[in-house]
Amino acid sequence: NPLHPLPKTMMAGALTKRNFAGASHVFNRSQNFVNFEDMKYIEMDVPSVKTGQVLIKVIAGAVNPCEWKFPMGMESPLDWIPSYPLVLGRDCLGTVVDVGSGVERLKVGDVVWANQGPFKQGCFSEYAALNAEIVAHAPSKLPAVEAAVLPLVSLTALDALRFIGGSTINLRNKTMLILGGSGGVGHVMIQMAKVWGATEIITTCGTSHIDFCSSVGADKVIDYHKQDWHSVLTERSVDAVLDLVGMKGTGDKAYDVIRENGHFVTLIGPPGIMPSWSAEWKRRDIKPLFSNTQYWHPEDLDIIRDLADAGKLKPHIDKTFTWEEVVPAFKYLMEGHATGKISVVPPKANVDAINFMI
Repeated sequence: NPLHPLPKTMMAGALTKRNFAGASHVFNRSQNFVNFEDMKYIEMDVPSVKTGQVLIKVIAGAVNPCEWKFPMGMESPLDWIPSYPLVLGRDCLGTVVDVGSGVERLKVGDVVWANQGPFKQGCFSEYAALNAEIVAHAPSKLPAVEAAVLPLVSLTALDALRFIGGSTINLRNKTMLILGGSGGVGHVMIQMAKVWGATEIITTCGTSHIDFCSSVGADKVIDYHKQDWHSVLTERSVDAVLDLVGMKGTGDKAYDVIRENGHFVTLIGPPGIMPSWSAEWKRRDIKPLFSNTQYWHPEDLDIIRDLADAGKLKPHIDKTFTWEEVVPAFKYLMEGHATGKISVVPPKANVDAINFMI
């Protein structure tokens, strides 16, 4: 049974109709492909909890680049028949207020967090119905607004680092190049790589973010406005290159600097990022990966939670917006220069969410 009698309606930041402008592009790269006029703060029915689901009262969430770069515009690429209005947002943290049949791991009153992955959205609202398989208990030592921005970026970093370090994520004695260290995934990945033993972390960023990247653990920072990382690094000098930027030709350049039996990981999908066939043929010892975040393992969120509660992982929030400000939140995100993460909280709840210790 619900924790308290639930209201019939709620307010939400939603896409009110299909974004055809973005649907025709495989990967959106411009604000021109997003219909901002169809993103509105509206009243909607509170979702009903189904078998295998939990209903949470949302405290805070985040915006992520994939939420506008995906195929089909703002819609999820694997949600083939989305219904409208479509509540936006994939990251969220909140309190369980109702539990569907078949759910035993979670109970009413639990403070939880989750990422919806590519299939669904639905977190920029007062209530969100989530499949229990993607939900885990949230950190207890971070303010809610900070913890809420971690699920997607930390799971993404975890999957990439696990590819390099194996099931135990052993990065000892490894030198790693992380391209784009000041963004959401980058600043989290630097911290996590340090925790798991990386000997040296090299990263790239703009001039204004150099001190920030150093502060989160980077040992060497290359200012891409002044230097080309490919020219700075010597041949076969790093064990892994993790590409969070997605410039054409990155894979081929990375193969020049990666040591024997090293790794190349990119999170960016457009053609020309992964190494060419010729580069792969010449360096068959290197293991390449186009990373795809595995969001359906709650035990991975538990790993992240433990790092956060141990004081080893702390996100940086650049700006906080409310659900009413979903359009300016996405516009700011699309500028591509945020330091760390952008959080989204309920209206009039900014201070409460920032101060709320779970």
